[in-house]
Amino acid sequence: MSLIHLKNILSCSSEDRVHCAKNLLKPEQYKKWLSSKSTEERIICILEFEKPSLISSVDIGNDGSAFIELLVSHSSSSKPDDWTALLPSTIFMTPNESRSNKNRNQIKSFKSYQLNKTCLNEEWDRLKIICDQKFNRSNQFGLSFVKLYSTVDDNKQIEIGNKSLTNIADEDETKKEENQTKKKLKSISNDDDDDDKHVSPNVSDELLSKKSINDNQTQKLKKKDVKNNKSQIMKNIAFVLSGFQNPLRSQLRNKATAMGATYNDDWNEKCTHLICAFPNTPKFTEVQQTEKGFIVNKQWIIDCHKKNQLLPEKLYELKEINDNETKQQTPKRKSETKKRKTQNEDENIISKDVKKRTPVKKKPITTKEDKKKKNKFEEIPAVFHGKHFYVSYGDYDDNTLLDITRVILAYDGILERQITPDVKYVITNRTWNQDFAKISKSNPDINFINLDWLQDCHDANQFVPMQPYLVVP
Repeated sequence: MSLIHLKNILSCSSEDRVHCAKNLLKPEQYKKWLSSKSTEERIICILEFEKPSLISSVDIGNDGSAFIELLVSHSSSSKPDDWTALLPSTIFMTPNESRSNKNRNQIKSFKSYQLNKTCLNEEWDRLKIICDQKFNRSNQFGLSFVKLYSTVDDNKQIEIGNKSLTNIADEDETKKEENQTKKKLKSISNDDDDDDKHVSPNVSDELLSKKSINDNQTQKLKKKDVKNNKSQIMKNIAFVLSGFQNPLRSQLRNKATAMGATYNDDWNEKCTHLICAFPNTPKFTEVQQTEKGFIVNKQWIIDCHKKNQLLPEKLYELKEINDNETKQQTPKRKSETKKRKTQNEDENIISKDVKKRTPVKKKPITTKEDKKKKNKFEEIPAVFHGKHFYVSYGDYDDNTLLDITRVILAYDGILERQITPDVKYVITNRTWNQDFAKISKSNPDINFINLDWLQDCHDANQFVPMQPYLVVP
């Protein structure tokens, strides 16, 4: 692998006077590129290579950035914003590390299987670096170095050229030998016509058989290459994911990009497929309104990757759930509340009649069996044992907050006052927003859930599956 040399800086959104962006042009000196002010949240730098080259691996030296993203492009492209993600936004510092300003200078190396596989087969000559730091505005941030490596080395190119020259020489020699054999055959045919009939067919048959064998071998090798090459299966597909969380989200994205598909965060005119976890998500309704593209489940990507071919979408279509189906799936709270009210009214009527007839109250006789039954009803299962919760306090009033805390603590859950790395469940009444996206990047296992899920867990007295209640982009 050879180091890709950087030519110049095309643009830079922010840079320090001393630690400027030009320091990135010489990564062997390990000089920094930092932001001009500590109050900034994002800085961007665009670099140009000396020549278009293939990218096989990347080394990044951080200096205070929480997230780093790399994009590549062609200088010949007509669109100025035609960038392809080489390395998606990757975390280098956690929120706690950013606030305490610890582990600023981490170094990470990314190999070919960790990069976007659609970028590995093309030559690029421009690089866009995006550094984010939204958790600490009191310190400057940036990079200490960036190193990109190419798959083809200069020495290898010389070897390939030498091999091609030797192949040409071998072909010339074979042609000379064929011409000599033809001349010999002509001379033999002039001397003796009878011998010519026996000799010339044998020699020509041998030459033809050798050519046919070589042709068959090349065809077999081509077929094997086509079968083994997964990067061409979904080369015309642009997809969007909805309703999935890490690590499943990244697994599906990697499998699809390995087959040649392009990933987009949001739906646009170029997108062809929406991979959705369950119906009625915001992206699901958006794609249905456009009436363009396919809406399929995750199994379509998994099966295409397994069978190494593009399967029809009709077998994996995700349809919209009607209101009748949702009513059947969701618990009937209204009917239960009506039954409870009628039962309470009947009890009140009976109690009034009893008071008129019998003014003297008798103490109920309790047996051992009744005591056992009471103890059974008093036992509450530890449904939320070991699970950490956080409640967005601005979404609810004081009474509902008290009810939420009682339910979580009653089922042996842990309620945190802040969103810590241990928090996996956030009870909220909001839709997906930028704050949720930031939190999910730093804590990929976190789940934003509607309050109805907590109520249903309480009604069912068990841990209810939370997919229908998740707040997703």
